Amino acid sequence: IVTVRRDEFTPATYNNPDLTKRLVTVWKTQLGSENVEATDPTMGGEDFSEYSLPDHAIPACDFWIGGVDPAKIADSKKNGTSLPSLHSSKFAPVPEPTIRVGIIGMTSAVLELMKK
Repeated sequence: IVTVRRDEFTPATYNNPDLTKRLVTVWKTQLGSENVEATDPTMGGEDFSEYSLPDHAIPACDFWIGGVDPAKIADSKKNGTSLPSLHSSKFAPVPEPTIRVGIIGMTSAVLELMKK
């Protein structure tokens, strides 16, 4: 039996364009332009959308950190195979570079946003 709750849903994740542009500029400086790329929108739900409130009163920018082995990415592009998503049991990020990029990305974003 399935119960449908019409009043419970996850709103669409919306990246504030001005905030996103500002952070992308910082990330390209800190990580190199070749390491920052835009992705197509996805239809997946994400509870991150709750942070900006239903009216987007709080600017938000949801971003992904690449964690896949570069050889697997190249193989995926060459053969058209898909890579495991974040919530997949097959998702296995390469620890050191993934953690390093995550720290640089978050730290540089916070420092940019906390400027006076």
